[in-house]
Amino acid sequence: MFISVRDAIIIHADKNISKVMKKLGVKGIELRFDREYKGFLPSGDIVEIRRDRERFLEEWRNSGFKATCILEVNRFCRDESWERRYLFEGLRLAEELSARAIRVDPICDEASMEDTIKNIVRYLREAADASDVRIGIENHGRIGNELTFLKRVVEEVRSENVGYTLDVANIYWSGKPLSEVYSMVEELAPRTVHTHMKNIGYPEELRDRKRELGYMYSTYVSPLYEGDIDLGRIVDILRDNGYDWDLCVEDESLGKYKGRELEILMRDVEHLKRILEKT
Repeated sequence: MFISVRDAIIIHADKNISKVMKKLGVKGIELRFDREYKGFLPSGDIVEIRRDRERFLEEWRNSGFKATCILEVNRFCRDESWERRYLFEGLRLAEELSARAIRVDPICDEASMEDTIKNIVRYLREAADASDVRIGIENHGRIGNELTFLKRVVEEVRSENVGYTLDVANIYWSGKPLSEVYSMVEELAPRTVHTHMKNIGYPEELRDRKRELGYMYSTYVSPLYEGDIDLGRIVDILRDNGYDWDLCVEDESLGKYKGRELEILMRDVEHLKRILEKT
């Protein structure tokens, strides 16, 4: 395992992604490919990838950093032809940058769980047949943090290329007690293909009780090294289940630390480095 960082997190510290990456001493990066087909360059400039594709590819290939994952913002219950094209464009980018994985988003507006599963499975079966890039469904949103939903999608797609982008804090965010975070990670770890590492620090009396979805997240979201989730335990579970790819920093607490963003990110990275040294 090794450490990576989301580009959209880095820019909280400085627009110049390359400069921050060098200060962090991290080589891996997750690249966002948004619904307008835009993405960040190493300089932090944003380009429209359909128009400036070769520039985007060339600058990242020559950056000295490794694209570990392409992040998409899918809405699989919307216009079928558009969503299919967007999904396949992300897979193509991953192939061109030798990124091993693509993160897909299971949020399907207000559709039922059954309809959401049906839609996602249809898209992902086709995508898995068309590319060797691993597809990681993030546990994201209300339905997306239900274990039954996540396991059914993977089981029904029936492809070794389809698994999870495991976001441990999203499980906690969804209202599950802390103990359930670890048990759910145990269930998802064997099929995890990518990760998002963040943390939440609730008052002690709230940690092991059921909470409402997203309860006071902006107040309690924490740096990786301060929250309730024992990330060392998470890494142990992943390692025991054969996971060998990136631990991607997605510290969403940075908005609480204006002027200190780079310091917090550096401490996040050091925290993960210490964990990896111990395991």
